[in-house]
Amino acid sequence: MLVEVYKEQAYDEKVVLSEINKLKQKIDVLDERFAFGQIEKELYDKVVSKEKKAMTDLQKRLLQASPSSIPKIEQGIEESLQLALNIHTLWQDGDVYQRRRLQSLMFPKGLGYNLSKDAFVV
Repeated sequence: MLVEVYKEQAYDEKVVLSEINKLKQKIDVLDERFAFGQIEKELYDKVVSKEKKAMTDLQKRLLQASPSSIPKIEQGIEESLQLALNIHTLWQDGDVYQRRRLQSLMFPKGLGYNLSKDAFVV
């Protein structure tokens, strides 16, 4: 499932990059036409600002969905397994800071203690 998401994001990245290149070409044509006096300044400003806004939106979309921001799946799985297999050693050998980080990783909502039941509450 995660591999399919990664492939879809890679495809989306290609599509967005293609759209960005098309917008750059449109802006170049508009610049050229304005430079040669083929279009008025008001029309140029209106269309160029619209195209640049569209390009900015696409660039933001590209940054948010970039597959390069996703770590390698195999490496992530391997690191998670190593952490799970060695969690007792990490706790015993770790200092206070490392234990706090490990505890927040294991119990993101916190860890409590119920006096009446004499038990920990997760």
